[in-house]
Amino acid sequence: MSKWKEVSASGRERLFAWLRRHRRRIVELGKTCLIIILFCSACFLADRSGILGQGGFSTVRENVTAWLRGGESGPAVMSGREYATAAKPQVMAVSPDDGVHYGAAFTSEVDELYERFSAFLGEALGTSEQIIQLTTEQWLAALSRRGIYFDFAVPQRLDCLAAWQQTSVPWDTENICARRLFLSVEEQDVRLYFAVEGSGAAYCCDTEVEAGALSTRMERYQSNGAYFAFEREETDRLDADVLIVPAADTVRGVSGTAVSFVGRTETVLQQFGMNTVTATSYQEASGTAVYLDGYSTLRIQQDGLITYEREPGQDLPEFDLRGTVSLPELADRLYSLTMELSGNGGDCAQLRLLQADYDLQNDRYTVSFAYFIDGMQVCCGLGPAAEFTFAGGTLTQAALCLRQYEFTGETQTPLPAVQAAALVSASGGTDPVRVYQDMGDRVTVSWKMG
Repeated sequence: MSKWKEVSASGRERLFAWLRRHRRRIVELGKTCLIIILFCSACFLADRSGILGQGGFSTVRENVTAWLRGGESGPAVMSGREYATAAKPQVMAVSPDDGVHYGAAFTSEVDELYERFSAFLGEALGTSEQIIQLTTEQWLAALSRRGIYFDFAVPQRLDCLAAWQQTSVPWDTENICARRLFLSVEEQDVRLYFAVEGSGAAYCCDTEVEAGALSTRMERYQSNGAYFAFEREETDRLDADVLIVPAADTVRGVSGTAVSFVGRTETVLQQFGMNTVTATSYQEASGTAVYLDGYSTLRIQQDGLITYEREPGQDLPEFDLRGTVSLPELADRLYSLTMELSGNGGDCAQLRLLQADYDLQNDRYTVSFAYFIDGMQVCCGLGPAAEFTFAGGTLTQAALCLRQYEFTGETQTPLPAVQAAALVSASGGTDPVRVYQDMGDRVTVSWKMG
């Protein structure tokens, strides 16, 4: 036998011997590889079907990457705390192609769309890079491209929007409030656009959102005739970035009643840091119960309205900002307080954030909430469902108009969006918003002529 054949035979014998010695380990490694292949295949199929979650495989990829790198990449995550999703948009649009829009406005369908795309907005905020200021033309041009449009109807702070998605903005938001945001799919990248309320300025920034994952979510939507005001001449008097959804619909009839605080007075006092033992009380001729404790005054009216005031003084009440280090945390704390006082708001109402603002010059926080039913805000003549003012780190004023809402089983047919837009425009308004109007004895559907 030649030397080469001897070496070859010897090598095979050593190989077979090694395989026999490590057979069990090889089988286990093979099983592990097969499991990994099956897992990756399942993730791909789940991402295509939408089972994997709101952000799809893109979210999984970012989380795994952040874990492998010790948290150096991926969305910046809020540490140690989960926030309620206190704010949600009232208008959304999915644009699968340039100039093609599937819109939903002031209906429960907006909540369904937000559930499907909110994780992408959170990822965009959490991975956003330095912002670049745009012209109005560039902002409107972006709305004509492929992407997802969010309109919260009222301005929302970017750090709060990020907190609701369990992340944080990696750059200084500088008290930036945006009502309308847009995720633009541009070739292989996704950019975040937003218009800053009050200043009229618009900005954009790059993100790490995976364009393929977002595009996959958008494929199922086709045009339902929705359009932006700037895309039609007949709506040129409205704000250019207002979305019009022409499809007519009916809304459910609603009734409202005041929340009763009979037997719950002690709980209300404790929520506002008042001592139930030392507090004194009296009843006004109108039936309003008044409670006094040090520099604090609490009034509970028979119609469910609660007002709280605190005069300047030296004593520090229990309800202050100790332990609350940011506006998102303060808003979340007040959200929980309002939910506890209002019960569940009835069978149909949801409590949502209306405003969260900080006035640096006066060191004053203002946070307010409103009821929403089927995607529409409930507007009451007495004011929002709850509004809180903090000055110098202490709660100084609060007003809560707590109500219970129920569906009546009847329906109402509101004025269609196209006609409402024309009416608002003719009346000098620029922004039609559909709401439930709580008149006290009845609840109707109307359009705000903002």
